[in-house]
Amino acid sequence: MRKPRTCHRLDKRTGGLVICAKTREAQTAFMTGFAEGLIRKRYQALVEGELKGKGIISQPLENKPSHTEYSAITHFTQSELMQSWRSDMANMLEEGATLVDLWPKTGRTHQLRKHMKFIGHPLVGDRRYGGSKYEKEDFHLWAVEVSFPDPADTEGQGKRLDFRIDP
Repeated sequence: MRKPRTCHRLDKRTGGLVICAKTREAQTAFMTGFAEGLIRKRYQALVEGELKGKGIISQPLENKPSHTEYSAITHFTQSELMQSWRSDMANMLEEGATLVDLWPKTGRTHQLRKHMKFIGHPLVGDRRYGGSKYEKEDFHLWAVEVSFPDPADTEGQGKRLDFRIDP
């Protein structure tokens, strides 16, 4: 087998799913799918403070339209973080932290990190974009789901392949 070809990238300190292709043709098809918005990705992040509800962040990045949809999952108070996470991290998060789902609608560099900073909820540990100065861990961002049209769906029935992992 030839060396797999990556079809997109994750930030250096982001964990999770990455699409790789076995052939140049498949790589081209995936990259076209990204450009046309046919490939969907969901991330989970731990952000500073209490974020409620859901919304869409429409903030241009690099003078280009950029959109991120978000939905709050669970808020952790500082005392809950002390019990379930690292206590030294929790000491830096007086307002606690919220686990959120994020769906980038465009794929700009550092889009999710910049958008969460823009609404006042930077990723925990993301020192570059306003997160706490917590030095012992990476920021908390995981690519947990990817969905794309099934290449074997030659009849155009709209079948999709979905892949998920836990962070």
